[in-house]
Amino acid sequence: MNRQEQLGWEARVGRQIAPAAFASAILQFVALVYGTSAIKPETVNGVKTATADRVDGLRVASEHHSQVLTATALQCVAIALLAPPLWFLYQAARARRSETPPAARYMAIIGPLALAIVTAVNQVVYLHVADRVTNHLLANPAAPQAADDYATAQLKSITVVQGIGLAAALAVAFALVLISLNAMRAGLLSKFMGILGIIVGVLFVLPILGQIPFVEIFWVAALGVLFIDRWPQGGRGPAWDSGEAIPWPSAQDRAAEAAERRAAAEADKYDDDPDEPVRETVPPDLDGHEVVREHPRSKKRKRKRR
Repeated sequence: MNRQEQLGWEARVGRQIAPAAFASAILQFVALVYGTSAIKPETVNGVKTATADRVDGLRVASEHHSQVLTATALQCVAIALLAPPLWFLYQAARARRSETPPAARYMAIIGPLALAIVTAVNQVVYLHVADRVTNHLLANPAAPQAADDYATAQLKSITVVQGIGLAAALAVAFALVLISLNAMRAGLLSKFMGILGIIVGVLFVLPILGQIPFVEIFWVAALGVLFIDRWPQGGRGPAWDSGEAIPWPSAQDRAAEAAERRAAAEADKYDDDPDEPVRETVPPDLDGHEVVREHPRSKKRKRKRR
């Protein structure tokens, strides 16, 4: 596609991709709220605790079987919906910056879909183990250490699934980092949004802030706003309209540009003196002399200039 075709494609497809970004952010938030409200592991054996050990965690999951599945389903759909926004942002960045690695496109598409599937499978297997461990310990009470050893042995069955999930999470993380970095360098993302996208990628494999994806929710929702061209504070960067890699203007750049526009407007307002008479040349008189007449500017012109 040439530049105009690319810009037309982005304007059309961006409006179609934006709902996926909004839906991903909303579903992630709903899954978080529903999961924390419906699944309450703080009560274990009738005693409130700040944390629960492995056996207690399995017991809580078994007791809230349907709630866990519902929260997992919402989360998996939210993860899968990351693929369209990442793919679209890659296409836009690649059109302006040829250095954008093609591998990021495949990771952006395959990574979220694979991670969503593996997350669902992992949770189903975990719930199956939780039911088995809970029923076994109810029928055969054991000491805390023996019960923990039994739970650990049963959880080994999901090790392979967890390994695949880590690989999928790494693919999503690399896609987020590479696409955010190149989109920022192409001027499609501001410096703040680019760095935030890189942080979201890092948090996919290193959950420093725990399992609360507030940063991801904000960033994905902001992408939706960007795709429909409703970005606040001066709108999107010029790279979106030009089709070229132009750095996103900083706040200082926008302030300086606004000051220049105001100065130009003031200069244009006073480029002519409204009180200076207008000189008009008319056809020569009978003696052949050129006649020049002067008359004041019209009141309409004066009002316009003021």
